[in-house]
Parts: sequence; C-alpha cells; structure tokens
Amino acid sequence: MTETGQTALQGRRVLELAGPRGEYCGKLFADMGADLIKIEPPGGGATRDLPPFAGGQAGKDRSLSFIYLNSGKRAVTLDLERAEDRRLLAGLVVGSDLVIETFEPGYLDSLGLGYQQLSRIRPSIVLTSISGFGRNGPYKNFKSNDLVASALGGAMYVTGRAEDPPVRLAATQADVMASTYAASASMIALYHASLSGRGQ
Repeated sequence: MTETGQTALQGRRVLELAGPRGEYCGKLFADMGADLIKIEPPGGGATRDLPPFAGGQAGKDRSLSFIYLNSGKRAVTLDLERAEDRRLLAGLVVGSDLVIETFEPGYLDSLGLGYQQLSRIRPSIVLTSISGFGRNGPYKNFKSNDLVASALGGAMYVTGRAEDPPVRLAATQADVMASTYAASASMIALYHASLSGRGQ
C-alpha cells in the first residue's frame, strides 16, 4: 500500500474458480488489493472441510486453511452445470481482468467458458490455468495433487535420507509454489494486456 492508501492492484478484478491447488494464487492478488471474487460450487469449496478448525469445531466457515487462503476475497456460489449460472459468470467476466482456474483440462471448454469464449466476451481477459500436467500433451489427463507434484518436481528427492522411505514436504508446498509462479505469470500477462488490450 502506498502512502496515499492505494494498493498495487487497486481497480483490478480477479475471478477465482480454483480449488486448493490455486487458492494461494488468488490470495496473492487479493493481498495486493485486487477485487477478488471467489466462485464456489454449491456446498462450498474443498478447503472449507480441511482441519484444523477454529476452536476445534468443524464447520464450513471454521477451517483455518480456508480462512487463511481466502481472506480478502468475496465469494459467490455458482453451479457451472446450470446455464443460468454460466450466464452469471459470463457477466462477471465483462468487468474482470483475470480468471484463475484449476479444473480438469477441457472442462471449461465443454461448458462454453474456455479462453476462446471468454476472450470474445472481454478481449483483454487473462486466463490462468493451474494444473498438474498442463492443458495439452500426452499427460494432460493424468491425475495430480500436491504429493505427486512434490515427487515429480524433485522436492522429495532432496528431502530425508536416501536409505529411508520417501518424505513429503510439510503442508502443501508444491501447490503454494505453483500458485506463486502462476501469479507471477499472470502479472506479466496483465501488463501485456494493459499495453495491447489483448489477453492471453
């Protein structure tokens, strides 16, 4: 925040359609002052059910992980399987700069909400996809999670002793790193869009 109270991303709107893999990316944008709207499925996102819980009592608004990862965000519940809710999302895209998503490859395209469709709604929109194995290529449909990413990314190779069983990193460090790099790449794409009027 500057001396005048202005934040780095004041005036930017970000839509987050992300599960645990990408919530930290959205948090970084919210922390820098972007208007972050989290789109949650009916029943809430998966992180809401992660312990530990505030006061030791489970509840959708009591997960400490959820509270940390989603502070500074506004939340909207949309069922993207419903045409009406897809239209509501498209309406939000009109006034947004960035969409962060962590769906399986091809899911948003199947709903008519892939990058090509979103860029017709708003040519300057940036779409950031965080996935285990990318959006194309021979492994795109392979399942992944934080543990798989830690192993294939090499972090588990240098953790622990060679003669012992594999040791995972604490918490979800692979997801945090993926989100951090996604935020950096998104900032570069947003800068490009501000100069050219074209997203990517």
